[in-house]
Amino acid sequence: MPMKTVTIYTDGACSGNPGPGGWGVILQAGKFQKELSGGEEHTTNNRMELTGVIAALEALKEPCLVELYSDSKYVIDALEKGWAKSWKAKGWVKGDKKPALNPDLWERLLDLCSYHTVNLHWVKGHAENKYNNRCDELAVMESQKFKPGKPSGKKKLLTGDPGPLVRVTDRIWCLPGEDFTGRDRPFLYYIKGDRLSLAVDAGNSPAHVAELYAALAAAGLPKPGLTVITHWHWDHTFGICAVEGLTMATRATNEKLRQVGAWPWTEEDMEARLSAGEDIQACADCIRREYADPETIQVVPAQMELEGPATIDLGGVTCRIIPQDSPHSRDGIFIHIPEEKALAVGDGEGGDYYKLDGQYDPDKLSALLAFLEGLEYDLALPGHQKPWSKEEQLAWLRGPKD
Repeated sequence: MPMKTVTIYTDGACSGNPGPGGWGVILQAGKFQKELSGGEEHTTNNRMELTGVIAALEALKEPCLVELYSDSKYVIDALEKGWAKSWKAKGWVKGDKKPALNPDLWERLLDLCSYHTVNLHWVKGHAENKYNNRCDELAVMESQKFKPGKPSGKKKLLTGDPGPLVRVTDRIWCLPGEDFTGRDRPFLYYIKGDRLSLAVDAGNSPAHVAELYAALAAAGLPKPGLTVITHWHWDHTFGICAVEGLTMATRATNEKLRQVGAWPWTEEDMEARLSAGEDIQACADCIRREYADPETIQVVPAQMELEGPATIDLGGVTCRIIPQDSPHSRDGIFIHIPEEKALAVGDGEGGDYYKLDGQYDPDKLSALLAFLEGLEYDLALPGHQKPWSKEEQLAWLRGPKD
């Protein structure tokens, strides 16, 4: 008797990566169609991608011929190219001697792929496949269930004026951002001195810069005379080309920006960089949402290169600019504002998305904690969440990350 043929579409989403996550699934067999979804309070995008596939295959009560569609290169390539089987055979160690992430989920998925006959199909995310788009909707809806507006103790509510620009302290404002389910726009911070104002990061596009400047104008605040870039990642730097005033970054950040500035932005080139591991799927998806035409992207380095710590007197408030390695990026900058008892951390609190799927190198995390513990500040200003206290920040960094 021939096996039943089932078509499955899956997708995962994560708000923060790690953060609240969800997965969505559509199963089709003949005229039959069923949707499944679920989520977790603290997870990663790749765990949600894997969980969606597992949930779909586990829903099948007998061995089936499965046509599986996913927009996750992580899932498709690891199965299709035999990477997951190799990781398992080597005791969940990759070819570069680093641990393979998510072995618990890969173990389950490999067993299910042995039980069923699975044909794998990669589909482009957020494109014209209505089933993939529906799975994305399900995944995002599930992730939102775990996203208090009501922050889960991790996020501290902002204070100050209503509207797009939010006052954080007497001299610090921010333009709230978006997460991976949107355009991955970071929080942009603005520090007002009596003589000069400083912006933290340039945002992910000229449109993002324009939004910040419009919000400043509406609040009666001058444009920043200096914009300091915390690290090279696209969402913090692709707006540099539209910044007015001076821009500053480390030499390491500028070297990376010159490299990225030579990248072409056709669909073919973007997909090639994903396959080569030069870029990651979540960034590519958000770039497509931010830019109607990615070929208009202009990546330029900052005008000023920082080779060591610097202190800038803005007039009535100072900014100590501190180059510092972090788990997230080797070229990080932290900005200490002593008078406001605040520290702008960029994405320095985050894990490594390019090499560790958003997880943390233990040695780099320990070094970051020692660095933060040695600074005097009450309020941390992160790149992708609302400001929170130093106490909350350190407690979270010391806690489990899986």
